[in-house]
Amino acid sequence: FLERQKHEIVHFHLHNNPFYNELTGSKIVQQWEDLPVLNKQNLQKPLQERLSKGYTSKNVYVNKTSGSSGTPFVFAKDKYSHALTWASNIMR
Repeated sequence: FLERQKHEIVHFHLHNNPFYNELTGSKIVQQWEDLPVLNKQNLQKPLQERLSKGYTSKNVYVNKTSGSSGTPFVFAKDKYSHALTWASNIMR
């Protein structure tokens, strides 16, 4: 089940996100290990360049780290994932 879910997520983003498509280039991703490792520089691109089709700053939860290492990391997650995060925090 988890392998299928991971494959569906990767497939979606590779086909709907220029950022991830650029990272993989023409390489065909068949296994998890075929994905390139992201580095800090990759993730410091503006959030709008990293969002997949169908996602905007209006329909996702946007937050950022404190930037203690120099530059804050801005990230987004869909509202369902954000709700799951809060639910798991409450259940602790």
